[in-house]
Amino acid sequence: MNKHGLTLVEALIAIVIAAFLLTAIWTSFLLGTFNVNCARHAAQAMDVAEAGIERMQAKTQTELQALDGGTVVEELSLDYSEDQSSAIACTRTTTVSDSDGDNVYEVTVTVSWTERYLGGTKTRQVTLQTQIAKLST
Repeated sequence: MNKHGLTLVEALIAIVIAAFLLTAIWTSFLLGTFNVNCARHAAQAMDVAEAGIERMQAKTQTELQALDGGTVVEELSLDYSEDQSSAIACTRTTTVSDSDGDNVYEVTVTVSWTERYLGGTKTRQVTLQTQIAKLST
């Protein structure tokens, strides 16, 4: 560096270094935002799956028998914002089976959705399983 300021080479080197640093910061910001959204969607999908399990637990034995061996598919969305501006469509699939006829129903709830990936999409899913026993009265 001379008394009059930076040379052109020094200024170009500083610009290149700044560009690399800004690119790294911007990339980490984008990836962080993406990971936060993925985690939020997974938590919301878990809530939707738990609500599906609770719906099955509230059913009577007769209602469960009617669903035995069947599948219920519902189209829902993942987003708790007021305006639903970033809602993502999801599918909740519930299967009920009493394979051995002992009135203990095996319930599986799967919530699947397509996550917008950087430059593409990725299908994700959450699955919960439980057993529901209803006593004959």
